Amino acid sequence: MGHTHEGLPATVVSNTLKGPLDSLNATVVHGDAVDVGAVLRRVYATLAQSGRLVFSVEHPIITSSDQAWQGREPRQAWLVDDYFVTGRRETEWMGSRVVKFHRTVEDYVSLIQSAGLRLETLREPAPAAQRFASQQEFRRRQRIPLLLLLSAIREGSG
Repeated sequence: MGHTHEGLPATVVSNTLKGPLDSLNATVVHGDAVDVGAVLRRVYATLAQSGRLVFSVEHPIITSSDQAWQGREPRQAWLVDDYFVTGRRETEWMGSRVVKFHRTVEDYVSLIQSAGLRLETLREPAPAAQRFASQQEFRRRQRIPLLLLLSAIREGSG
């Protein structure tokens, strides 16, 4: 019987996983991976038959552009621009310049399928009011999805 790994970055998935795994759960991954297709093919090879991959990524609405963000105050506007121009983006995150790789929702679905996995779930989790200290912050967080959550299953014996 396989086992489960949780919370691993894309680079670890690509380089060190050994299977078979019954499930792989990863949070906010692939933003730093140049070749997500290669990562997903490695995951496919590591999953047991009927094994499940569950992962989240920063929503493509957010990664498309950070032009509307000004300064240190909480972001109030999100400009969706160059959505279909995929690839490398440099942005401010947690006080540093970081490199991310923007992909569309369709890109993620296509990469999952091309790796031999079957898409099971695609969700854009909505915020829950009880998780916020103020109604104002809750309303701000309702404006756009922060994450894209996907799950996929390895089918077949390949």
